[in-house]
Amino acid sequence: MNITDEIPPVSSLRPKMAEMSRRPTTASIVRVLVLDDNEDDFSFVKILLGKSQMCTYQLEWAPTESAALTAVQQGRFDVGLFDYKLGGTTGLETLRALQNQQCDIPIILLTGSENPEIDQAALDGGAADYLCKRSLDTTRLERAIRYSINHAQMLSALRESQAQLQLFMRSVPCAVCIFDDRGAILFQNEIFKQYFSVQGVIAARKLTSASNGPTQYSHGNRHWLITTFPMVERSGRNLQGLAGIDITQRRLVERELLRVSDAEKNRIGSDLHDGLGQYLTGISCLSAALRDKLQSQRRDEASDAATISSLVQEAIAQTRALARGLCPVQLQTSGLETVLEDLTFQVHRLHGIECQLETRGSVEVETSVALHLYRIAQEAINNAVKHAAAKHITVTADFSRETKVLIIADDGCGFDPNVEHGPSSGMSLMPYRAAMIGGTLTITSGANAGTRVECRFVYPL
Repeated sequence: MNITDEIPPVSSLRPKMAEMSRRPTTASIVRVLVLDDNEDDFSFVKILLGKSQMCTYQLEWAPTESAALTAVQQGRFDVGLFDYKLGGTTGLETLRALQNQQCDIPIILLTGSENPEIDQAALDGGAADYLCKRSLDTTRLERAIRYSINHAQMLSALRESQAQLQLFMRSVPCAVCIFDDRGAILFQNEIFKQYFSVQGVIAARKLTSASNGPTQYSHGNRHWLITTFPMVERSGRNLQGLAGIDITQRRLVERELLRVSDAEKNRIGSDLHDGLGQYLTGISCLSAALRDKLQSQRRDEASDAATISSLVQEAIAQTRALARGLCPVQLQTSGLETVLEDLTFQVHRLHGIECQLETRGSVEVETSVALHLYRIAQEAINNAVKHAAAKHITVTADFSRETKVLIIADDGCGFDPNVEHGPSSGMSLMPYRAAMIGGTLTITSGANAGTRVECRFVYPL
């Protein structure tokens, strides 16, 4: 279905049409093509228009259809006056011939007597007006010419605007469609036709309605950022537009960014565990041996050596906790619930903040999904500890429904979620991680009102 059949004139046309209605509808010179096989009738029309006080009319006579078609091809006319009866043909058939040649000058049909059937045929055929010669005078003829030219100008502006709109919607580098409230597609460009379907429109509408804004949507092996917007009401139907930007390449870049980030954290975690951790373990053994030796000799320094040994043991514990946070190897062996329990325990142990985990349903997801959820929880907790001065943090994993929810809530000082963060900051990476598992992330916070980070996703994906 052609979009021009479904979309009314855009509002941008109104000023242009209003300007046309205010300015003179005829120029100082109006060129008129008169198609009539009777020269006396041509002379009669020439006399009527010669009486005009508004402008000058330049008339050209075409006694036959072929002469009229030739004249139109050779010159530019503002309006045509065609006699209905022309020997073996009619002015209406000549009008159709001009339309086939993409000629859009307004045509007024003239006839010797009133005929409602011919009047209706003229209207259906695209004639600008239908006049009877018997009742014709200068005022009536000139008004018909003026109105027909003005109407033709408005139609030309409308066609030009709609052609530009169609060209834009077909060439814009994103998926575009227009649909009604029943989901019937009225227009779709080639990109939308290639990658979407009616079911895709329905799914996209549900997603955008739920999110009240642009939403990421996956269809096949492509990823889109889609948004829907109301357009107009047409014949009792509410039309809506849908625009989708292909973010497949961006998703690949985001995935690589997260992979590099996770790989770097794993490397640092491994270095802490295998490098610094081993050195500290060696120091711990030596300090313990020194402590025992000094105690056997009843030396006063034995208590200092015992203190050093205890501090080294605490350093080892903290190093291992940091290594587990950077490189959560337990994800593959024990699952998401175990690493979240360990995360909340280490927060309480290292920072003295009350941090607890609440679960609903079976917290079981594949390792790649679990890693993104763990990183989201870790970043939200770190922000609560470092910046919010929180005293209580709750991590809730509600996996009891198809739509899973991970919530990290604290009672800290809060912040403004609208403040932009650097592209490499944890706050910026959290939405990317949520998008990687097909989910959405929302952050709710306010001054002295705490912070709530919520990740929603559907699993299985």
